[in-house]
Amino acid sequence: MSIAGVSLGVAATERVALSPTPLPLTAGGLRAQVSRAAPPPLRGGYTAGDKVFYTEDSQTFPSGNKLVHGQQGEVTGPADGEWTGKGVMVLFPGNKGSINLYLTDVRRPRAAPAATPAPT
Repeated sequence: MSIAGVSLGVAATERVALSPTPLPLTAGGLRAQVSRAAPPPLRGGYTAGDKVFYTEDSQTFPSGNKLVHGQQGEVTGPADGEWTGKGVMVLFPGNKGSINLYLTDVRRPRAAPAATPAPT
């Protein structure tokens, strides 16, 4: 993520515009959230970029975002609102944005079983 300039609008003095590479779009971010250090792990030991699967019933929201049982998504950060401290935000393909999910609503991919050594 690189700093693309100063954000204009509400609390402009507290924001910088961030540009994720290679996307040409910018998003406002609080200066206090910009750091060279890696962020701490999220609840459940997740980190941004982890792949997870949605484990609950499928549903569609008025925004058009969907949750599909078994669909793989990517953790984008800590949950907020009523989910704060209890979950993570996950972006699923085709959705317009990340969705707050409880830790019980997602799981990591299962590790592949260990290969059985060939007889010698």
